[in-house]
Amino acid sequence: MKPSTGVTVFMDREGLKGASSKAKRREKRNEWLFVNPYLVAGVVGASFCFAWFFSVLTTSDFVAGPGGTSFGSSLLHPVFVAALLFAYAVLWLLSNRLQTHRVALAVISLVCGAAPLIGVFSGAFPALGLAAAALSGAGVAVLATLWVEFVCVLMKVQIRAAVASMLALSFLWYAGTVFVDGRFVPYAIMLYALASVSTYLFLQVRFSLMDDLPAVDAAESDERLQITWKPSLLTVMGSVAQGFALYWLLTPEVHTFGVSAAI
Repeated sequence: MKPSTGVTVFMDREGLKGASSKAKRREKRNEWLFVNPYLVAGVVGASFCFAWFFSVLTTSDFVAGPGGTSFGSSLLHPVFVAALLFAYAVLWLLSNRLQTHRVALAVISLVCGAAPLIGVFSGAFPALGLAAAALSGAGVAVLATLWVEFVCVLMKVQIRAAVASMLALSFLWYAGTVFVDGRFVPYAIMLYALASVSTYLFLQVRFSLMDDLPAVDAAESDERLQITWKPSLLTVMGSVAQGFALYWLLTPEVHTFGVSAAI
């Protein structure tokens, strides 16, 4: 006996679903064959930006190397953090205007990335060391904002892999400063900043998708993302906890190995 029409249609649908799932699995396995090299360059460029951030945040050698400045050295990191937060506040308040001037923002971060060039004179003029710290904080904030937008907009499908790769590479570059002579650490950190900005400007010129980055009103963006004070407060609290754990992990001389392992 021939199968009924309904059974035939059901079998055809099942066959189509099976073929579709196989095609999707095959496409998933072959995704690495279709990686856009410009997106890979973007992830590497972003990793240099965050290597710049970690290097400045965890050492005072970003100004003029070991012993480069004594007066005001304890203020370098507070000045860096204050400038970073201030720059973020300005970017937030003026986001509607600044998001159409991405190249100008990249150039500003490029200038800020050259801060160690004035920091080398901090031994004779300690105020220059604080100025270098402030410029570094502002530069990191501006450049990180550009790269976060790049990853979230252009790599939203692969955002987890992109962020994980970006952070892993940034820690690799940061660890590389350990093998650099102390006198040249500021210049190595400066190279991180310059390499990151240069990559962004290169993509701005050569990568066509950079021309399609949207200019979305800040209020509309907040409404789309459903940003309210409660999840924002939870994010801040989580960041504080992560910062506390990172501090203890990066300063092993103030506690035992057991405490680090527990954290």
